[in-house]
Amino acid sequence: MMTGLMTSFEHVQEESGETFFIQDILIKLFQGEKSDELSAQIKQARTQGLWRTASLQEAYLALANYLLKGEFEPLDIRQLEKGAILQETGSHALEKQIPEPLENGHIALVYLYLGWSQGDEELLQAGLKIAAFCLSLCDHEGKLFQGMWIKEKEYKPTELSAVFTLLFSIISYCKAAPHPLHEDYQASPFISLFAAQFQKLIDKEVSLPDAKLELLSPNLDRSLGFLRYHHGEMSFAATASGFNTGLGSLHKKGIHIVSFGPHDAPLADSDHYGIFRPSNGSAEGFKDLTLESSKLKGWTQTLSRQWLFFEMKGEEENFELTIRHSHEKRLYFAFFISADGAHVGEECHLAPKALERYRGKNGTVLFTREGEEVTLVPHFEGEMEVIPLAGKAHFWSAEFLIAFPLGEKMKPYAWTVK
Repeated sequence: MMTGLMTSFEHVQEESGETFFIQDILIKLFQGEKSDELSAQIKQARTQGLWRTASLQEAYLALANYLLKGEFEPLDIRQLEKGAILQETGSHALEKQIPEPLENGHIALVYLYLGWSQGDEELLQAGLKIAAFCLSLCDHEGKLFQGMWIKEKEYKPTELSAVFTLLFSIISYCKAAPHPLHEDYQASPFISLFAAQFQKLIDKEVSLPDAKLELLSPNLDRSLGFLRYHHGEMSFAATASGFNTGLGSLHKKGIHIVSFGPHDAPLADSDHYGIFRPSNGSAEGFKDLTLESSKLKGWTQTLSRQWLFFEMKGEEENFELTIRHSHEKRLYFAFFISADGAHVGEECHLAPKALERYRGKNGTVLFTREGEEVTLVPHFEGEMEVIPLAGKAHFWSAEFLIAFPLGEKMKPYAWTVK
């Protein structure tokens, strides 16, 4: 699984870099700089311009203080029973939270470093638990479901690659025979420097505290309305929780539905994509769901706060999805797909980045990649659009958008992926 994840981002291009103010402080500390100015900047970060309850910022500040002064401040970060840490949404409403994968990866690294360097079993175990949640966002080959709980405008494939590769390299080190962290993180200077800090612990032969290293990544998590399913060459992850994010993601034979979910008009604006049902971290918040080993059924809302009822289930290597909606206005259901080609019938063959598109009667769409084939089959009459995309750093690296306009309210709309 680790090898699969480490190679799953090879063709992803670097996105425009944005560095947190506290990351800038940490970069200087990683490089050995210590000064009154840095101390003043840490104090400023604590008191000005930061959303105080942001878990990642709290973790970064604790790490900065430790690197500067050698002093550890206890972390007051709420961790869910199965490992995830919730993030506030852009509205800063405390009850509106999702577990953002990149943030969870960063926080896991901080916990693991502080736990290892201080010989603190409790901290190390907490880091391992977050890492187990991160593993639950990977398929049967260890490849990340790149659209899970990630807003399209916040998708950073290079940073995701660097953070998750380092995280799982450290986990591999902890669980297996010791080895250097040879991976190349140069695409992310911050993670490259962070990796060097872990390598120093290895070079100095700092022993790991005694911690239970079992990584039991959850396939079910009711506090998030989450299901992960594997069978043969097919995996999918699905959730009722989200904010401007999809219902799920599916991988089969190297072809990825990186995200699927409701999309208000216009299709060109990703701010109109996804669901709205925050988690409060309690299983009680999703007690209405049917959550089984291969099935997730229940309700969520679209971004325009209309009801969306759904049922998703795995049938061996096939995936079945049925939805009903309560929308008055125009609503689409969208699939963002990473593949080398899309084919509608005998005549329409589309390639990524092409200007041509398909708009017409819906039907089976065949997706191809390196000799493998996957089909998306709608089970209702209507229209659809198949739109080539550029992939890379946009739309979760998808090459195609397939959009089905939905009409009649509360009518069942169903699809099979096989």
